[in-house]
Amino acid sequence: MKFEDIKFFERSGPKASGFGLYTGGYWVPRDFFVEAWTMILASSPTLTWHGKQTTVTLCSDPGWKERHPVERQTLGRAVKYFVVNEVLDLEEANKGKGGPRRYNPLTDKSRLPEIHLGVVAANIRNQGVTDRSPSAIEI
Repeated sequence: MKFEDIKFFERSGPKASGFGLYTGGYWVPRDFFVEAWTMILASSPTLTWHGKQTTVTLCSDPGWKERHPVERQTLGRAVKYFVVNEVLDLEEANKGKGGPRRYNPLTDKSRLPEIHLGVVAANIRNQGVTDRSPSAIEI
């Protein structure tokens, strides 16, 4: 699955409205998926894809600690969605455990995320894309 294949749906209500998805019983707005994906693309050239990863290493946001805990959890849920739905070729290392998720490379496809994300990041740079929404990025 590619990021562009994710089908967001609209929700309206008193607490939250807009486009997003339910992941693990929690509503994650589309903006958090886009933000997490953009941060992963930005950090992909510096990641060691053959080692263990966490949301913090994948997103590599210098202001991570200053973010509100709910924002960090929501970004983590978006990253977990990418892993579970094979948008990223990683697998959960601590499945079913509490606390932060840890991810390992898939044993049979460990180089694909590096190649795929590297190509996507290069396309973004070559296109001079300032709008990093999924519809603006060509793969």
